[in-house]
Amino acid sequence: MDLTNNEKLQLINSIEILSCATTSKEMAFAYTMDNEKNREILCKSGMTEEEINYQCYRGCGVLDLINIGFKYAQCFSKNKGFYNEIVKIQ
Repeated sequence: MDLTNNEKLQLINSIEILSCATTSKEMAFAYTMDNEKNREILCKSGMTEEEINYQCYRGCGVLDLINIGFKYAQCFSKNKGFYNEIVKIQ
């Protein structure tokens, strides 16, 4: 069974963010440890090893989740993680 975008976001948001910056989408980053546990979570969300490796900073043991999360979400903050904001039209 395929996961919904919200279920994928829940998995991605279960990963601990070590460091992040959210000044703009192009300059933003959300670093986490490149370890087996985090890779398993990302694989459960539907990512391939190749896709995960693309977000990995070799030699540093760090993965950048920002591009991964923005595949399913419109917003990111350190407190909320990745999420989709509901816009109210007045």
